[in-house]
Amino acid sequence: KNIILTSIKDYLPKSPTLPLTSEMKQPKLDFPETIDFLRLLGDSSPEPEVEISDLKKDIAVLQYTGGTTGLPKGAMISHHALGQSVFNAILWFRYTPMDVHLGAAPFFHSYGMSICMSGSLVSGGQLVILSRVFPEIISKAIANYKCTVWITTATLITAMLEWPEVNKYDFSSIRMVLCGAAPVASSLMTKLNYIMPNAKVIGGYGLTETMAGGGAVCPLYRFKPNFIGIPNISTEIKIVDLETGTKEVEPLQEGEVIIKCESMMQGYWNKPEETKAILRDGWLYTGDIGKMDEEGWVAVVGRKKELIKCSGYSVFPSEVEELLYKHPAVAEVAVIGIPDPYRGESPKAFIILKSGYKGKIKEEDIIEWAKENMAAYKRPRAVEFRDELPKSGAGKILRRVLVDEEKLRS
Repeated sequence: KNIILTSIKDYLPKSPTLPLTSEMKQPKLDFPETIDFLRLLGDSSPEPEVEISDLKKDIAVLQYTGGTTGLPKGAMISHHALGQSVFNAILWFRYTPMDVHLGAAPFFHSYGMSICMSGSLVSGGQLVILSRVFPEIISKAIANYKCTVWITTATLITAMLEWPEVNKYDFSSIRMVLCGAAPVASSLMTKLNYIMPNAKVIGGYGLTETMAGGGAVCPLYRFKPNFIGIPNISTEIKIVDLETGTKEVEPLQEGEVIIKCESMMQGYWNKPEETKAILRDGWLYTGDIGKMDEEGWVAVVGRKKELIKCSGYSVFPSEVEELLYKHPAVAEVAVIGIPDPYRGESPKAFIILKSGYKGKIKEEDIIEWAKENMAAYKRPRAVEFRDELPKSGAGKILRRVLVDEEKLRS
């Protein structure tokens, strides 16, 4: 019924301490038959009109999925589920009122909203909000405001480490870096620790459907290579067989990851069939393939839909990507399966080169390196250099877009 407009001009400080992008410098615009957001707030009663009868049933937010494997769906998140996710973050990461959080993760995503935005505010800490994220802005924000917590993604970490001037800044205030949205290569963790010597660099795993606090996460003071973490507070995780989805597999055996937690969605908005397919007997079937060791540490190796079948072997894109990150020229990589008349499918790697290697290395060089450094059935038979990779708003690489592009070529 109404169109409500706001402008970043309404929220910028009079004397910004961080660089402004061109769109942030544009004048505020007015349009007929619209309502100004600040005027609406000023004209409204300060008395709250929210009526919540049941915290566990009433919907707080329709949290939309990232659309990495299909069209986005609205996950119905109750007030209880949202609150559980936020408090899990506060307790797990030991947030205090002394923390200064870097608000560089998108707040429209469950990860940025619950762990970064809501977690910092509920724990009484400070939140430095960035509307755009570039290495220079992130570096200046951390150095100027002595940020202690950085909620980020592998994409942003890669961009930071590639930036030539990163070593000019003091990042000693950072005590914790959480990398979500996509796994971070161990080599990147090592490099990040070099420029942030006081930071605990940890990984985490969650879904929109469970919110960010309803998956697995590393403890602050223990890291296990090749594992994403242990189940979060009030969270149960099982690895079940792919055939029936009912039998729990043995430790270190691969199967589908299923989750039961307090921050789980009630279902997808207006999508009963999709809800029925993912929620079964109180468990959420993630569609992710993973394994769990004897201590309860979880590793996620890929999506069922993205599995590549090479000469009868099962290959997950993330496995090949992890190996390719060991090549010194690789800044970012995405792997998909492409048709192969002999093997059925073969991995193809789309690679963004580090700036110092552009024009100095060929696709064939990567393929030859792969022959020496990975199993024959895993190594990519095709490599394509790109300047950028398709990503969601949360920074996840959209492999399905690359798959669609390959289909158009054939």
